[in-house]
Amino acid sequence: MQASVPKSAHGVLIVDADRECAVRFAEHLKEHGFATAIASPAEMFSVLRTFDATIVLCDIEGEGAAGANLPGQLLEARPDLICVAVAKRPDMRQGGEFIDKSKGIDVLVPTIEDCFHKRELRRLADSGYELLKNAENASKEASRVKVEFLAKISHE
Repeated sequence: MQASVPKSAHGVLIVDADRECAVRFAEHLKEHGFATAIASPAEMFSVLRTFDATIVLCDIEGEGAAGANLPGQLLEARPDLICVAVAKRPDMRQGGEFIDKSKGIDVLVPTIEDCFHKRELRRLADSGYELLKNAENASKEASRVKVEFLAKISHE
């Protein structure tokens, strides 16, 4: 397996209307070696144009119904992002990655590391699948060539 990428190479964008909470998250993540940026829901797309984010922590409680739609909007615009919904109420979990704010700040780093681990596993699975597919095609081609060769020498 390849060497792990330094945490600082993984930009974490924190999208939260509660600036104080976003700053607390950012400071905690910086202490653990992550590059961070903060944006309000209204600013998130403009910040993404200048900040190289790998993951977005997205508060889904703010901004009424718009908050719950933020992860979908982000993934539609940037399918390469890992989007983690964040809320104080666990009943707001919509599937996918989720951080329960009520559990405290200590769940941030393990959740983010788990997201990166899952992404790497998916990447490896996709690579393995492609290698198997290529091997299968090469095997079929080798069998075809073998049959042609045997047919040719049997006629000689």
